[in-house]
Amino acid sequence: MKIHASAVLSAVAAFVSSQILLQVQYPWSLYAAYNFSKDVTIASYLLVSVILALVAATSTVVFLRVIKGSILASALLCGAAAFLAAALMALLMGPGGIDVPGLRLNGIFFSEFEFLRFIFFVAAPVSLIAAALCGWLARKNSDPPAA
Repeated sequence: MKIHASAVLSAVAAFVSSQILLQVQYPWSLYAAYNFSKDVTIASYLLVSVILALVAATSTVVFLRVIKGSILASALLCGAAAFLAAALMALLMGPGGIDVPGLRLNGIFFSEFEFLRFIFFVAAPVSLIAAALCGWLARKNSDPPAA
């Protein structure tokens, strides 16, 4: 499988899994009732998933190109990089106070100690999925073509 197709597959898997995990950890029914528009809330959920998808795709591309032949190393480094990037984002947006203007990222996902729930219950599982997918793609790329 080509690197670009691997990146797209990794991004789609991370996006879908993060949307599911965000709905479980931060249910729409709880945050839709506040005085913000539904568009802002939807955009906040989608932006977090897009960021996690980009992180997973980038780590997949980097470690499939850099590490050739070692399936375990590719998987571990890909998962670790995705987790560290997502945790750094949570720390910057939570305790760091960085916010995206016009959205509710800090209010939903990173306020007070919500950033810890994001790190452990959203970022960690998405990183594990990225690691497993990266290992599978590394194995698929290292197998000789069937005759």
